[in-house]
Amino acid sequence: MSLECRGLAVRVGERLVLERLDLAVAPGEMVALLGASGAGKSTLLNALAGFLPVEAGEILCDGRLVAGDGVWVPPERRRIGVVFQDYALWPHMGARQIVAYPLTVRGTARPEAYSRADAWLERVGLAGLGDRRPDQLSGGQQQRVGLARALIAEPRVLLCDEPTANLDAQLRGELPGQILAELRRSGAAGVYVTHDPGEAFSVGDRVAVLEGGHILQIAPPAEVYARPASHAVAVLTCPDSFLADGRMVRPEWVAGAAVDGDGLAATVADARFTGDGTLYSLDTDQGRLLAHVAGEPRWSAGAAVRCMIERAWRLA
Repeated sequence: MSLECRGLAVRVGERLVLERLDLAVAPGEMVALLGASGAGKSTLLNALAGFLPVEAGEILCDGRLVAGDGVWVPPERRRIGVVFQDYALWPHMGARQIVAYPLTVRGTARPEAYSRADAWLERVGLAGLGDRRPDQLSGGQQQRVGLARALIAEPRVLLCDEPTANLDAQLRGELPGQILAELRRSGAAGVYVTHDPGEAFSVGDRVAVLEGGHILQIAPPAEVYARPASHAVAVLTCPDSFLADGRMVRPEWVAGAAVDGDGLAATVADARFTGDGTLYSLDTDQGRLLAHVAGEPRWSAGAAVRCMIERAWRLA
């Protein structure tokens, strides 16, 4: 494994944020770390990067102990690249100098470091912009400068702390794909922090759901979505419904509503157009159901309809 945490405990101030956390990430694999605010996502990322000390347990990078058992390796010696949410670019430097920084601090001659930085700027679509300072770049361009800086020194671990949080919708869709492509090319192990379930499912080879400093479930995205390990995982991963008998139903597992025919009698409580269909809230004798139906809204609040539950998952 390129990255391992064994029994990791991290304290921030008086609060024990992470406790007995285990995680292993293989070379070329991206683990999406999903959780609500305060779950411990950024704390874990900062501990992996070396920005926070560990209270107990171990962190290993490429089989080498970097934290734990009296050992603490500083961030610059861990071969870890970090893509920050707020870009974290030095305002007085040009893009070329920022990207080259990890090389120059390790003693690489400036001409070589700058040449490699220009190559990376071209790789992320910023050719010719090496002299521009951060305030002369858009948010998406700044984040790509941050990505190039994280990757130029060929890290064995790539950490991404909600890198799309400050980008517009189009760039939020593009950047994760670029990060994944570079991760595959480099063979680094990746951890991608997000609070967005859709982003976690699209970017992660596995999704680790974190709550209260504990990983509740870690599995491939389709398994986490279709077979969540607990009620908490189901709530964190997608809008869904919980039936009176304890089963969970995702919105697309409810067949299209109709005014007549077979199925479960329901009353429309709400109808919201989502662009790719309509999300109905339906009151039934099994409880409130969310149903995603193709097309624009056909029924409004108060309408009597029927629906069919095609699939359900019984939670542990």
